[in-house]
Amino acid sequence: MKTHRVITIIGWLVSGILLFLWQEKYLPFHYEYIEQFRLFHYSADYFIEHCSYPSGIIEYLGSFLIQFFNQPHVGAGIVTFLLLSVGIGIQQIFKRIASHVDMPLAYLLPTLFLLFAGMDINYHLEGTLAFALSVWFLNIQVSFVRPVHRMISGVLLSWALYYLAGPAFALFALCSVIYEWHKRELSMLYSALLLPIAVLPACYAYFIQHSDTFRIIFMPDAYTNHRLESPSILYYPWVALLLLFVLACLMGRWKKPVSSLVKVVSVSIQLIAAIVILYQGHEKYNSPALDQVKELDFYSRNQQWEQILNLPSSSGNNVLLTCFKNLAMAQKGILADKGLHHKQLGNNALWIDWDQSSTVGTLLSDLYYAMGHIALSQRYAFEGVIASEWKANAYLYLRLIQTNLIYGHYDVAEKYIRFLEDTRYKEQAQAYRKFLYNDALVEQDKELGGKRKGVSGNKSLSELKGLTNDLLQIAFAHPENRIVLEYVGMYILFERNIPLFKMFIENFYQAPGLQPMPTHFQEAIVFSYENQPERWTELGITETTQKRFEEFKRLSIDAQLSPSLVNKLRSGFGYTYWYYYTHQK
Repeated sequence: MKTHRVITIIGWLVSGILLFLWQEKYLPFHYEYIEQFRLFHYSADYFIEHCSYPSGIIEYLGSFLIQFFNQPHVGAGIVTFLLLSVGIGIQQIFKRIASHVDMPLAYLLPTLFLLFAGMDINYHLEGTLAFALSVWFLNIQVSFVRPVHRMISGVLLSWALYYLAGPAFALFALCSVIYEWHKRELSMLYSALLLPIAVLPACYAYFIQHSDTFRIIFMPDAYTNHRLESPSILYYPWVALLLLFVLACLMGRWKKPVSSLVKVVSVSIQLIAAIVILYQGHEKYNSPALDQVKELDFYSRNQQWEQILNLPSSSGNNVLLTCFKNLAMAQKGILADKGLHHKQLGNNALWIDWDQSSTVGTLLSDLYYAMGHIALSQRYAFEGVIASEWKANAYLYLRLIQTNLIYGHYDVAEKYIRFLEDTRYKEQAQAYRKFLYNDALVEQDKELGGKRKGVSGNKSLSELKGLTNDLLQIAFAHPENRIVLEYVGMYILFERNIPLFKMFIENFYQAPGLQPMPTHFQEAIVFSYENQPERWTELGITETTQKRFEEFKRLSIDAQLSPSLVNKLRSGFGYTYWYYYTHQK
């Protein structure tokens, strides 16, 4: 017996380690990504609010745990612990009902389904918490010997579970009825009475609310974004537990001894099946495209620009990736030097269209903040918050603090600071308190003061005359802002609008933000002023660029005569604006 217990403990330890390592490998940015969409407040009002409605407690606990997901490895660790608690809880149910049976696949199957469900960014952690709670409530239920005690506990535990965790109570109630039928100590009629009594509080809530709340009150749909269609994977853990509970009851009646060889073979087959299910589930439910979005979002929010640039370019037209890469290059001050070294998709990849998602809202807010377009940065920060299910994004709230300080809207900035002061972002928010109602201190700050300089006299920028016009106004007001100058210049070059580019250069070739003149701008200047070589030096053209331009012209002529030289032209000049203008679609 002691040996079996040691083997069981080792088995669960190994399973936990494997689950943790699997998440670390295949979901490296998942938990950090979902953390940004929840905010836990350390306040009595926040707690009381969640105590005021069914499932509020589990939401409170879910938000409490998710706040730690922004720390490396913590998210995977917490989820692993919850999944193990489910598996161990199911094992304990089997021990109470069918102690002579070892069913590792049965213990792991709901666990794996919960893992797959959790890969969806719209899944709520409280779904796993509620499931784990229902499993351990079942352990309490089946531990009672007398049927009267089980009937009373079944009702009371169902009501408690409904209040604490929401729809999971229905799963518990169904299993409780099945167990009474299995025990046959009461008539099936009396046993069945447990179910309608158990669902009374939920039925009351259903009838006083709208009819479309059925799936939120009784089904696992409550544990995902209510605005979206629920994925079928949400139901798999519930169905699996019901079937496994029936299986445990059936096997509890089968007392025939099983040989050690049969047990070993059976356990081995089940473990192999679990591995196969894990692999298949990963292929089906883990989206590589979404993984990249999470990765890009993580690097951007943490300003790890080099990591973004090191990501391989997509073979398709991945506008989002290109937009992130352009932002990374702009932040490093090399967009107009190295922009064409990366795959470009025209102007759509400079500032991507907003798709009503919080992620793109965050990207656009970052992009326009970097360029100094505070009006649009503030707009998309607000839109990003609204687009998120929980209307909570600490990163964007911090951005709203910054933009309102820049505008001098100190009362609004203070409101957002107070909002974050009872969260884990307290220190970051309070760092901005010193700027409140202090114009001089804001203007002295390198970041906030620089941004304010760019919007001074242009506080109503809102694309009324086009985004390019807005950015040009910012550039004139703040010619030290290299990022806005690079974006405007590259936008014009992607349009192949040489006359407009010449106007741009004539206005800004002496701007501090263009010293020294970026490589792609040099290439475009030589191209645009080909008949005015006397101005090249004045406009910031180096001898190296001049010589390379002459070589490009010569090789272009040769390539027209000899198509075999086209590849040589591409390899030597494929990253230049000359090649982009003349050869790329």
